[in-house]
Amino acid sequence: MANLDEALLDDLLGKLESVRSWSPRVISKLESLIRADDDYALFRINPIQFATEKRIAEPEAIDLFLHSAKLGLFEMEWHLVCAMCGNIVDSFRHMHKLHSTYVCKECAYENKATLDDYIQVAFTISRVVREIAFHHPESLSADDLFFKYNLCRGAHSWWEGWDHEQLFRAVTQFLDYLEPGDTRRLVFPIELGFISLANVTDKSTLGFLVGSDPASGVQTISTQIVEGKLHVTNLPTAPPRADFGYIVFSFDELSHLMTGQLILEIENHMNHRACIWVAHFRGTPPTRLLTFDPFLSGKRLITTQAFRTLFR
Repeated sequence: MANLDEALLDDLLGKLESVRSWSPRVISKLESLIRADDDYALFRINPIQFATEKRIAEPEAIDLFLHSAKLGLFEMEWHLVCAMCGNIVDSFRHMHKLHSTYVCKECAYENKATLDDYIQVAFTISRVVREIAFHHPESLSADDLFFKYNLCRGAHSWWEGWDHEQLFRAVTQFLDYLEPGDTRRLVFPIELGFISLANVTDKSTLGFLVGSDPASGVQTISTQIVEGKLHVTNLPTAPPRADFGYIVFSFDELSHLMTGQLILEIENHMNHRACIWVAHFRGTPPTRLLTFDPFLSGKRLITTQAFRTLFR
C-alpha cells in the first residue's frame, strides 16, 4: 500500500504491544484494520463499536486507542455533535477547547453540550502512518464531505421509520460545489416547514420558514456568498432566531415564505469554491432529538484511568 509507512507502523505496533499486557490477538486485530480496511474505516473510529465488532472488552479497546494515540499511531479528537442533525459542529484534539453552547452551521440548531450526551471522542489513523482521503477534506466530493466527513456515524433519526442518512438524502434539494463566480438556479415546490441553505465549506446558514398559506405566484430568493457568509439580497430578513419553545434555531439570516413554487438563486462571489447544501424539511420541527449508537463520551473518557495517566 503506497500510502502506508511499513517501517513506522511496525515500530509503533511493537511499542504498543509492550506498554501493557493485552488479550490474545488484540494487537493483530488493530494491525489488520490499519493494513486492510478502507479509508473511511480508519476515520473517526468509535472504540466502543470496534470492541463490539472485534469481540474485545470495551475497557481494553478504549485503552488500546488511548495508548495508540499517545504513541502517535492514531489522532484523538473531541467532537461536538449537533443533537438535531448529527453534524459534527466542531472537532479538536484538546479538551480545553470545549465550550458549553454551540450553533450547528448546517441546520442552525442551538446546542447545549454535556460531556455525556453530545461530546464524542473518536480516533483517526495518523497521516504519518497511513494517509487517507479524509485527511484532506478539501479534496472530497460534495457527497463525501457532507455525508461522511460532516455527519457523525451511528445517529438514529427523530422521524420514526427513517434511517438518518436516508432521511437527509430525502430532504436534500441540492448538494454540490459552487465554483468562484458561478450561479446556480434551483426550482422546486415548497410546503409548510422550513428550508435550510448552508455553505458547508465556510459554515454559514440561511433559514426560510414556510407558512401554510399559498403564495399568489412563483417566489424567488436571490442569495450571494460573500467572504464566506450567505446573504439574502431580495427579501426582508427577520431576527435570525426561530424559537419553537422546545427547540431554538439560530440562522445567520432568516426570511419567511409561503407554500408554492420556489426559484432559488445562489451566487458565489468568493475566490474559492463552496460546498452548498439546500434542504427542505416539511411539517413542524421534530419534538425529540437524535439518539446514537453507544460511543465513547467525554465523561467516560475523563474518568478512564489510562486517559488520566497518559494525558493529564
